Amino acid sequence: MTGEFVHRLWMTMSTVAAVLSGALAWAGRRHVRRARRRTSALLATERTGVRGGLRYPSGAWARRWIPPVGALLAAWVLVGGLPGAAVGLAAGVGLWRWSPLSRNGGRIVPADV
Repeated sequence: MTGEFVHRLWMTMSTVAAVLSGALAWAGRRHVRRARRRTSALLATERTGVRGGLRYPSGAWARRWIPPVGALLAAWVLVGGLPGAAVGLAAGVGLWRWSPLSRNGGRIVPADV
């Protein structure tokens, strides 16, 4: 097995996983909306500002850590190899350090005007 074969296999499998994940999330969102619509029709109640979509209990964690991890991975891909990992780590730490989310526990506090 050559390095090119392993790379192509990895890229194919990750693309398939991303497409399946998106399709399952889309189908789940449709299912939840349809169930809410049916339930409100059966109970004959008004909808009171309930937003559609999926709710994840780890939202604060994701808002805090996805940007630095994304910066790390983007720099690793763009620069490549061990230097790319070092640049990505520096970019991720910098983004995490100067992000308003890291100082406020995942909450954005409006600035005093």
